Amino acid sequence: MLERELRAGPAAGVRAFLDLWRRTVIGSDYAAGCPVLAVAVEEPPGEGDPEAITAAMCRAERDIRPLDDVAAQPETLIGAAVTT
Repeated sequence: MLERELRAGPAAGVRAFLDLWRRTVIGSDYAAGCPVLAVAVEEPPGEGDPEAITAAMCRAERDIRPLDDVAAQPETLIGAAVTT
């Protein structure tokens, strides 16, 4: 699936990749993925580590919305870069 979406263009590829991670996070009950490792061992995320901060927010709130909020940003940037 991801391979097909990547051939469809950068925005579709990023969207498919983020959807894969979204399903992984939800399917693991917020315990999967490298960014979650820092949270799983109860170390606070560093100030400069947005992935760990997003993972911490998802886990703490048991809500996927922080990931969804971040996921919207790359598509906007890609759209702006492709149209200019």
